[in-house]
Amino acid sequence: MSFYNRLALASGLNFFLRSITFILSLYLTRILLPSQSGVGFIYTVYVDLVIYIAREAIRSVVYRINLRSQKNASDCPSPQHKDSENLRNIFSSDDNSFFSREAIRQVVNLSALSVPLVLIVMAALEICVSVTGLNILPSLLSNAQETILPPPLTQNQVQGSRLRYFAAQFIIPILPELIVWFSTIVRSLSEPCVALVHALDMMHIVVVAEFASIAGRLLTTISMVHFYSLHSSWRTRMIFALGQLVCSLVNIVYYGLLCSGRPFLWRYLGGSTTLDQLRAVSLSKSVSQGWWRGILPFPWCDIEYKKMALTCASQFHLLKSFFFESLLRVALSGGESVALSVMGTATDRGIYQLIINLGSTVVRLVFHVWESGCFVRWSQDVARGRIDIAMDLLCVMLRLAFYLGFSFTLIGSQMAPFILKTLYSSHWTSADAIYSLKCYFCSLPLTAILGLLETFLRAVASPAMLRRLQHVMAAGSFLYIFACYLLLRYCNKQHGDLDKKDNANHESKTVVYLIAASIANTGCRMCCVFYLLTCSNQRPRGGYRKKSDLHHDASLSLSGDEKSTRDSSNPSHSNTGAGEEAEHGAILTIKTLKKASISPYLMGYLVLLLTYNAFTPFSFPKVIAAGILYAAGILYWDNAVFSFFQSTLTSRLAHNGKSG
Repeated sequence: MSFYNRLALASGLNFFLRSITFILSLYLTRILLPSQSGVGFIYTVYVDLVIYIAREAIRSVVYRINLRSQKNASDCPSPQHKDSENLRNIFSSDDNSFFSREAIRQVVNLSALSVPLVLIVMAALEICVSVTGLNILPSLLSNAQETILPPPLTQNQVQGSRLRYFAAQFIIPILPELIVWFSTIVRSLSEPCVALVHALDMMHIVVVAEFASIAGRLLTTISMVHFYSLHSSWRTRMIFALGQLVCSLVNIVYYGLLCSGRPFLWRYLGGSTTLDQLRAVSLSKSVSQGWWRGILPFPWCDIEYKKMALTCASQFHLLKSFFFESLLRVALSGGESVALSVMGTATDRGIYQLIINLGSTVVRLVFHVWESGCFVRWSQDVARGRIDIAMDLLCVMLRLAFYLGFSFTLIGSQMAPFILKTLYSSHWTSADAIYSLKCYFCSLPLTAILGLLETFLRAVASPAMLRRLQHVMAAGSFLYIFACYLLLRYCNKQHGDLDKKDNANHESKTVVYLIAASIANTGCRMCCVFYLLTCSNQRPRGGYRKKSDLHHDASLSLSGDEKSTRDSSNPSHSNTGAGEEAEHGAILTIKTLKKASISPYLMGYLVLLLTYNAFTPFSFPKVIAAGILYAAGILYWDNAVFSFFQSTLTSRLAHNGKSG
């Protein structure tokens, strides 16, 4: 199955499964108050923050490792046939080369570093807030202390031993937070499985695993809300904490069964023979045996402390670069959520969670799958010395992402009042909520393009380029976080002044200001990434051009000398690239950007459609007609997208015909 077919399968499956979880989330929101929903928002932000910081740096390094054995030089195509094979290779991701046992073990041991990194991040967050006393970072202990607890009990009031007194006095009040910490650690244990699945381009497995985890969390929370009333803040926290625990347990159980090697299990869970072959290579008899290999299942049985330390030492500089980049990316992409979880009110948190969950549905449905799949594909292509194929894929994916994001700007912004009123009660349909949702829909094209550009930059950038990216992100994250805290400070002060005047009709502008700040931040980040890709003199990490070939295509080919090929296939290229002088030239050129640009006729057509929708009243026939005209215009003026859909449908029909 080609890469595009796998991407289309994962996107379609993700759309169907996320629709189910969206319905469950919608039902949960309807039975909760905004203040109660804000409690779950704090736990979700905390877990996502810790997991993202701990795993993104590891994944970015792991995906650069090629699991396949290197091919001989005689198997590589000649330069005259390389251009003719680019289009065929971009539609095909099949690789018949054998797996490398050493590369598999390296991926597993490097991914296992996520567990100690999760512990370090959680301890750092709690220590920073406890020592400094500044609530500028999310902390579960500070959140537990803010809740109203009963007066302390004496030992005479607690019947039993001192252990029971200690539990009632110190353990029970923070039991929800302890459960959230434990669930975060359990979720990080599945990272070796996720790394192997991503390396095999099996994106549909990641989609199914995320669906099972989220569905388990939502069903647990809904069931406990129905069976137990939310009379106290402790019980509310406990219910949401148990939901996080079920989410982590379902995730680790799913991946454990998938990698168990039993055909009657992994066939029904979405596995394939490729994953079974990888497991067989890793568990071959030539590998040194240990007592843990007979107890722990694959891939956890391949974890070795010495191997983990050696792998971490060899990739230390790249890990450090990606770790700081993950910290900055959290501040840039989720700075408003972190600031709101610290300084915002419970009602503002609930409303913001509603708008973000509803507005970012398309981001979770499609863009997240596209970015994850393309990052793995680009990293593997560059590791194999195929930077030209990676750039061709970038051009096609940029146009697809813009078209999908603009469809929600065109149609979704007009349906914002209807969506809020139909899906949720009139309690949630305030003017600020409607305006915030419209603004979020309008920002989706920028979000889609930015996500792919940053993903491409992280996949192909050299260590020097990553350092430049970190400097830019450091300045941007500082300004963005500072702006978010100033906005929250201003909103809280304005809200307090209106309360003193007994103005019962005022509405909080906090959510509107935060979304506006997020849109401005997205635009600034996109300009910075474009500058780094087009104006930098650092070539991609996959190899460098010969000077005699620069006039042919400044961005779509690599030099053919053996040294560049060897460096591009080495996962530890970051340590050896310092002594090699790169050819001057940007990663992307004007010629490459022209391939990703949109026809001026199509752009004018889209502007006319958007203007017509903006100045005419809302109606369902108008929305349907706009959608049909929008799709027809794309297929008429964009031949690449038309060829993409044609090849995808043809291959799917051929596959169904063979299976039938």
